[in-house]
Amino acid sequence: MAYLGTGRKHDLINLATELGLQVTEGLKVVELKQLITSAESYDEEFTKNLFKSIIDERLAVAAEKEAERLAVAAEKEAERLAVAAEKEAERQFELEKSRIEAGVSRNMTHANSSQEVTDQAKFDLSRILPKFNPKEDEISLYLTMFERQLKFVNIPETNWIPYLIGSLPSEINQMIVKEYEEDSKDYAKVKEMLLKRYRLTADRFRQLFVQHRKSVEITWKDYTFELKSYFEGWTTELNISTFEELKELLIADQIKRRTPPEFKEHFVDYWSELNKPFELAEKLDAYETVKLGMKKHVSAIVKKPFFKENVVFHPERKCKTSHPREVNQPRSNDFDKSVSSRPERKSSIRCYGCGYPGFIQSKCPKCTKPKEELKTVVQSIKLYAAESPDSPSSSICLTVCGRDAAFCADTGASNSIAGEEFFKLL
Repeated sequence: MAYLGTGRKHDLINLATELGLQVTEGLKVVELKQLITSAESYDEEFTKNLFKSIIDERLAVAAEKEAERLAVAAEKEAERLAVAAEKEAERQFELEKSRIEAGVSRNMTHANSSQEVTDQAKFDLSRILPKFNPKEDEISLYLTMFERQLKFVNIPETNWIPYLIGSLPSEINQMIVKEYEEDSKDYAKVKEMLLKRYRLTADRFRQLFVQHRKSVEITWKDYTFELKSYFEGWTTELNISTFEELKELLIADQIKRRTPPEFKEHFVDYWSELNKPFELAEKLDAYETVKLGMKKHVSAIVKKPFFKENVVFHPERKCKTSHPREVNQPRSNDFDKSVSSRPERKSSIRCYGCGYPGFIQSKCPKCTKPKEELKTVVQSIKLYAAESPDSPSSSICLTVCGRDAAFCADTGASNSIAGEEFFKLL
């Protein structure tokens, strides 16, 4: 009965139907097998041959249908390929036709427009391309502006080298000429050489980013582009790729701005490499500690004075001779010898009359009596007494409160001038 397992469920249903058995819907394969084998008229050899013929018939029908399907598919594919080949031939013909027409029109227009574009580029580039300054300009930014301007005037890249040489200083042009002829004609290789030679350092990019100011000639958009280029150059040179690295860089830069110049001179060899704030702070603290220790050591050293202090001066000592000393009188040889034999000492300034330190005799407050001045304040105005010879035409005498006083007769003065007696009455 194992032969019943070689077919499908549909074959078992057909076999049961051919044997005259009642097949209900929903029977499973095992139930169909049990139904066939338990029939009263079941003959194993007959049933086996019948089941084989049912399977062969099903396979033959399926093979015939598959052959028909393949034949139809092959016919459709042949038709599709024929149509595609015909369309491809037509497309190639139209493409070749349009290519020939475009080539003819391009040759005709190129001859007319190339001379006009070249003349316009030569005329405009002399004014819109500034000279490169290695001390102030950044080479990558300059080359970017150079490329944009040449693309704007439709100049091909193969003709960029002559314009680049015209916009560079003579020393850079000499360096380009020293290269191989093929390399000097290739703009990409010349650009790579210039970037390696004149590329700015990270610290220089930082200075340009901080100190860059907008000029009147450029727009705010150009100014923004320049600042962006400087900032990107600064971060690119330091390999800044994350937000944490950028944060540490900005904090370290803020610390460097507050650092005294002597600290920068001490770390000048690797100052631009100190971009970690805590590492920078540790080095600054260590240097400051050593510096404070050196200052304390220097302050502990006691310096000896260069002259004797507290020199006693005797102002009342009188000269033994009766002859007064003249100012410009030359001294005798004996006195010169005695003076030269004495050790030199630096004395302070004192008054010749009374010995008061810090003043000469003409300026001494003890020896020179100050001139008495009459000062009278009337309505916060200082009035001073002045002596002048009496003149009937310039002064008059009046009696005020029983006292005679002199007044100035000048009518052009802004303040009244009177004698001393009048102001004593106020």
